[in-house]
Amino acid sequence: MFSCLRTSKSLSLLCLLFSFGLLNPAASGEEVRSLSLAECLSIALTEHPSLRRAEEVSREQRARLESLRVNDRATFGASASYGYSDASEASSSNSWSGGISGSKTLYDAGRNRLSKGSQKLAIRQAGESEAEVKISVSAEVKRAYSALLLAEKNVEVAEVRMKNLSEHLERAQGYYEVGTRPKIDVTKAETDLADARVSKLEVEAEEDVAREALLLAMGLPAGAIGDFALSTPLSVWSGDVPGPDEIADAVERRPDVTRSLLDVEAAKIAVQSAALTGAPTVSATTGGAYSGQDFPLRDSFSAGLRAEFALYDAGERRADIETAEAKLGQSEASLETLRRQAIHEARSRASDLRNALVRAAAAEETLRYAGENLDLAKGRYDAGAGSPLEISDAVSDLAQAMYTRYKAVHDTQAAAASLEEAMGIR
Repeated sequence: MFSCLRTSKSLSLLCLLFSFGLLNPAASGEEVRSLSLAECLSIALTEHPSLRRAEEVSREQRARLESLRVNDRATFGASASYGYSDASEASSSNSWSGGISGSKTLYDAGRNRLSKGSQKLAIRQAGESEAEVKISVSAEVKRAYSALLLAEKNVEVAEVRMKNLSEHLERAQGYYEVGTRPKIDVTKAETDLADARVSKLEVEAEEDVAREALLLAMGLPAGAIGDFALSTPLSVWSGDVPGPDEIADAVERRPDVTRSLLDVEAAKIAVQSAALTGAPTVSATTGGAYSGQDFPLRDSFSAGLRAEFALYDAGERRADIETAEAKLGQSEASLETLRRQAIHEARSRASDLRNALVRAAAAEETLRYAGENLDLAKGRYDAGAGSPLEISDAVSDLAQAMYTRYKAVHDTQAAAASLEEAMGIR
């Protein structure tokens, strides 16, 4: 049964775990429920702190756009004041005043329009950053899930090794008791079994670490949920490894590449904004006021236009344009560099996946040979022709072959997750 979450976890996480059946107060005494890879991904994409931060950045950028839209609207303000003066015992006075004022920018040569365009690009960039975080979190969960599956398989390998050595110890003990084998065979078998027990403890500790690593990849603290079992099996990745053209197309859609493209667009807007340095602005103001020492107060009204423009900027506009153009050139160069690096990274990950698939196939053959070799060693020992060392080596070789095979299978899944991440696929 899964234990309750710590009280500091949010209500949303509790509801999510209930929906997956991971947390059920009425399930006392029932079997541990399974946790699939799809469920782990769903929890991570809901609860991971990095995603929450990316969402808040997007919200901030949207708020900034709304702030820029205010510049296109009329604004109004109000004021009121009261004063009292007592210059002497025979002379005192009251002072009252209040008013309303308003203003609106009528013309700014397009500055605010460009600012809003740049901010819209910033919002899109924040969205791409959020997508990039989702891709990274998904890949990390897939790798951590596969790593935990491998750790569980390593425990199985240790158990198989212990079983084989226990059987050999019983066989050696029997032969020793009937006088066909020396005592040293029993001693050797006992030593190998003790070593296997220590190895099993080590891989069990590694499994615990891998279990916590999966929770961390999901965005959950250690111990956030109780014991759980993985339901998605460890299997060789199946699919077609993408070719160069498919990789190039996918890379163009990577969030970081798209964000770099938006950087270039923002730099172009900055060049246009720099060209408006010193351009005229026109604004309108209006207001009404009441003031006086006695009621009724005197009223007044005012309205006006205000224009500002530069007569001589001492080269400021030219310098601003050159600065913006230089930043545009930097953005374009950064985009091209990123494209090349992304394609190289994706091609390298595709090569890693192909190599992992080859190793997995070879490891399957090695495992078959190791099993046959152990059977032969047992037969030779039973016939009196084999030695304890031959049995020990055969058992170790089988355990190593099993580990290599499981590791190769894990590597195909890990390489596939890394390839998807490099191609911008979630």
